[in-house]
Amino acid sequence: MTDSLRNWIMSILACGVLFCMAEAILPQGSVRSVGRMAIGLVLFLVVLRPLTGAVPQAIAAFLQVEVDVVSEDQLCLQQTNESYLETIMREKSEEYIEEQAEALGLAVTAEVSCVWQEGLPIPDAATVEGTSAESEVQPLLDTVEQELGIRRERIRYEEVTDP
Repeated sequence: MTDSLRNWIMSILACGVLFCMAEAILPQGSVRSVGRMAIGLVLFLVVLRPLTGAVPQAIAAFLQVEVDVVSEDQLCLQQTNESYLETIMREKSEEYIEEQAEALGLAVTAEVSCVWQEGLPIPDAATVEGTSAESEVQPLLDTVEQELGIRRERIRYEEVTDP
């Protein structure tokens, strides 16, 4: 850092000396005023030269921070989306089982769990609770297996006593 600062100051001083000598040999009149303007512009650019490297680096660092924030937000949104998809699939599957039970004259509650396959939540297991005997619930369990694609060994019926 100190070397670059020293080099910057030395280049300003060298340009100042060179420009003083150039101005001394310029002829009087409009050429001299144009020469002074050109010398002033070059000296201005020499003074600002360190900023030309710092500004793009600062912008790049700022943009990298923003890219990181957007990436984190994207991951969070994806996880939220997956959570919503799984919740919707689970709830709709549970509703379907309970509606099918009602159509068969059964009173049950269902709980479904899902697994992710090819980017989608798929019903994988179900627990059905009701007051009927398991033999009366068998047509419902067969419907769940056929319509929702849950393997029979992953469907569990629990008979509960009426409180």
